[in-house]
Amino acid sequence: MKRLLLALVLAASTAQAATVPQIKATIDNFWTNNSAKFVNRQNDYFALHGHYWQGIVTPTTRPDNGATVPADYTKRPTDHADTWAMRFSGAYVLPNSLPCQISVDVYDGPLGKGWTVSVYFTKDATLYWKTWNYGPETGRQHDWKSKPA
Repeated sequence: MKRLLLALVLAASTAQAATVPQIKATIDNFWTNNSAKFVNRQNDYFALHGHYWQGIVTPTTRPDNGATVPADYTKRPTDHADTWAMRFSGAYVLPNSLPCQISVDVYDGPLGKGWTVSVYFTKDATLYWKTWNYGPETGRQHDWKSKPA
């Protein structure tokens, strides 16, 4: 009886697992709902500092199979004072749990200064990632890519 119950629970949880297109849509929706916050915070930071803010990847654990994972907004690069929580508070607060890992990288390249946001998740031992670019080096942006995790 216990084996049958366990088999039914495992079958039900597997049947309800999110598909790759569903996970991508959830993450794209997260970005649609929060991208203006990032743009605003970056524009403010640039006006004060002359360069963009860098966000170390959070959460530490990469979401797998459509799960959400609690973010760690205390992270910061060693050469920056501002944490995620300091940049994204009040009207700019981000969700406590994320459907992906997220990082903000900055650049000062031949065409000028800019920043990118990259998101990551895994599904069935495959890593998926996407990057949005805000700045002059448009080659830094790409749609979803994947490789074995």
